[in-house]
Amino acid sequence: MKSMQIGKSGIAAPRLALGAFAMGGGTAWSDTVVDADAFVEVFLKAAERGANYIDTAPVYGTGVSEEIVGRALKGRRDRFILATKCSLQWRDERGVLEYERDGRRVHRCFEPDSLRQDLEDSLRRLGTDYIDFYITHRQPAIEAIPAVMDTLLTFKKEGKIRGIGISNATPEILEAYLRCGPVDLVQEHFSLLTREHAARYLPLCEREGVTFQTFRSLEEGVLSGKLTADYRAPAGDVRTGPKWFQPEHLPRALGMLDRLRPLCDKYHCSMAALIFAWTLAQSESLNLLVGIRRLETLYDTIAAVDLTLEPEDVAWMTAASDAIQ
Repeated sequence: MKSMQIGKSGIAAPRLALGAFAMGGGTAWSDTVVDADAFVEVFLKAAERGANYIDTAPVYGTGVSEEIVGRALKGRRDRFILATKCSLQWRDERGVLEYERDGRRVHRCFEPDSLRQDLEDSLRRLGTDYIDFYITHRQPAIEAIPAVMDTLLTFKKEGKIRGIGISNATPEILEAYLRCGPVDLVQEHFSLLTREHAARYLPLCEREGVTFQTFRSLEEGVLSGKLTADYRAPAGDVRTGPKWFQPEHLPRALGMLDRLRPLCDKYHCSMAALIFAWTLAQSESLNLLVGIRRLETLYDTIAAVDLTLEPEDVAWMTAASDAIQ
């Protein structure tokens, strides 16, 4: 398993991080049966193969995902690199209402005592006394960032977190954080079909020594090669909103995949592995965050990390995407 330094944290991690969003279940993932034992086995088998970097968050199943990860960590915390998040809470009505789901009202709140409670709740659910990378899940107004960063740096001084990250942000927001202290990683949506986030973000990360960690590289399954043009996500599912799941766009994306299939034959890989390899080829500063629920998906994804595409094939895939935008 290829590894990399995450930001300037001094922490080496695999280029693949295992995302535990779907493991939380609920209506956000209508096709997920929450099987904690099976999910724990995925993490343990992954660690045996060097994929020991786990990413979760409090709101993934409102605590369920973190509790499952905590079961995997029990008695083996030193074998894993752990990331979780803060700023989205359902304890009270403070902050900005982000969404309502499964009977919970989730608010975005950056008050210092709320961030403190986010941290303590996560440590309890995860069964650990420290988190390797602590990530603001959504972002405050730019003028509030100094106070937020001061709180995060306090957590770091206390030894409860080792590194700081931000998610769902912008280059301007990253620059504002960097003026206040070190940021080790940013998490952003990036894929063969959705590249606009990286146009300015990735060069900034490379210049400042910040790891660019991608999520939704398969566009929630559109680029997996397993969907058909008549697929429709159930109401409430996270896949009802994204562009490439819409009836007017999905057939074009699947048509592009048909053009790419000869490359799967050339590299003896799945479509998902081909897409992941293209993603990793974009920068040495890039880390791949992939949602994993099943062992067969795990093994295929691990194989993709060591798959190197020829430059002309990387360029051809990019051109195939450009043709359907």
